[in-house]
Amino acid sequence: MTWKVDDPAIRQQLKSLMVPSTMKSVIVLVWDWIVIGGIGTVTWRIIRHAGWHIWSMLILCGALCAIATRQRGLENLIHEATHANLSARPWVNDSLAWVLACLPLGHNLTVERQNHVQGHHWHNFGVSTTRIFSGIRRLVPIGCRLPITVRYSA
Repeated sequence: MTWKVDDPAIRQQLKSLMVPSTMKSVIVLVWDWIVIGGIGTVTWRIIRHAGWHIWSMLILCGALCAIATRQRGLENLIHEATHANLSARPWVNDSLAWVLACLPLGHNLTVERQNHVQGHHWHNFGVSTTRIFSGIRRLVPIGCRLPITVRYSA
């Protein structure tokens, strides 16, 4: 199934939304860590002051759920990094993803990128990997073996 936008004005608006912004990416990544640290600190202080009882356990459960949502947000940003959407510069994109999301969460950006392109773009939609890898080839480190056969066309 192909989705096509025929209106040039809508196409231009969509294109303007797809421009990577390094500053916005940094703000979102840092904000997620501030929220995680803040929730953890407040929860620790409440439990330390109030002790362990039913209310502190409920607060702890709520805090863990809130922290999990921010961790999921960081995983979504890792997904965006596989598409090089955190920054227009590949080395900045990968550095942000590695330092502020992948390493703290135990992910590997190179493996994420390979598995994502293979699974999401090939198996689910039947899209030729030739077109996809031609744009992402520069992002895969030299010497890194891709998990599928890739044929580049001119």
